[in-house]
Amino acid sequence: MLGTEDAKIQQYFIDNAFPKEQQINQLLQVIEEKDGCRLSDLEPEVNFSSGKIKEIIKFLSIENPSPILKDGNQYFRTQFDYQLPHEKIERLNNVKQQEWERLNQYHSETSCLMAFLSAELDDPESGQCGKCENCHPQGKLPTQISNELVLKANDYLRHRYIQIKPRATFASSGDNARLAFAQYGFPYKNSKLKFEPGMALSSWKDGGWGDLVAEGKKCGQFSHDLIAPMVKMINSIEYEERPTWLTYIPSPRHPNLVKNFAYALAKALGVECKDNIYVATERPPQKTMENTFHQSKNLDGAFGIDTTQGYAAPVWLLDDAVDSRWTFTVAAALLKLHGVPKVVPIALTSTSSKN
Repeated sequence: MLGTEDAKIQQYFIDNAFPKEQQINQLLQVIEEKDGCRLSDLEPEVNFSSGKIKEIIKFLSIENPSPILKDGNQYFRTQFDYQLPHEKIERLNNVKQQEWERLNQYHSETSCLMAFLSAELDDPESGQCGKCENCHPQGKLPTQISNELVLKANDYLRHRYIQIKPRATFASSGDNARLAFAQYGFPYKNSKLKFEPGMALSSWKDGGWGDLVAEGKKCGQFSHDLIAPMVKMINSIEYEERPTWLTYIPSPRHPNLVKNFAYALAKALGVECKDNIYVATERPPQKTMENTFHQSKNLDGAFGIDTTQGYAAPVWLLDDAVDSRWTFTVAAALLKLHGVPKVVPIALTSTSSKN
């Protein structure tokens, strides 16, 4: 049975089947102005994802005539004027919409489903199959789920930790590292500044702990019901050297949300919580940054470290959510520059689509 979420997913794919005209024009303008550039050169110039950049480049490359030309690893603007083929796109989108409507008709069909499919494929020998759920309702699969199975699924979700892996580099190139971290001066690559592998308790709104995290974000206070599972997760991590204190990522928009939970979690772990990281400059939310360059540059100069405290022992670094890992990457590098030997990131939830 199709639900409202299925229609939303289908509409998303229809709406995003082709690049947006504004994005295409912006990318073409950058390529023309640079007179030859690599893919990594485009990220600092446009605030959309590297995947979207590649998608647009691929789309433009197969257009005839193409407005771009690839020579080696560089792209150039050709002499051809370009306009998005609106009529072609509208025609193809209409076809997709009609296909979706036929799929809905299939799911609401009361006669033989095989006959319906055969007719759609112009099969001259279509007939009643005698086997589908409409022809043979007694053989229909049950839709009721036992409470025991629901409990098992819920238990699985509540013990499905998400690994937080360190980023390999601070940018896609040395030039981009210098552009992104003009204040912090992070290099393209430095393994000594990387955090240790960590974990997130849940996926955002996953039907388990992720729902409780989402509820806490909405009401401005995380439930203490999350403390015990966080402690269990933290104790399941294998450490070369177990942290002896905890700190957290501060937020200028919700200053007490993570802080209050961090202190409660530290108490449950039997360690000290310290306010070592502070907001030096308020920046736009990370979720408004579309690609890795803008996500990293948005954090350059955002945090400062309290230099009056000691940093000789490993630490747990808490944030409520992890996605691109840039916030953990930057905060951990700053802590390590101030002498922390190991930084282990922990989060209540992961909002990444790559879980």
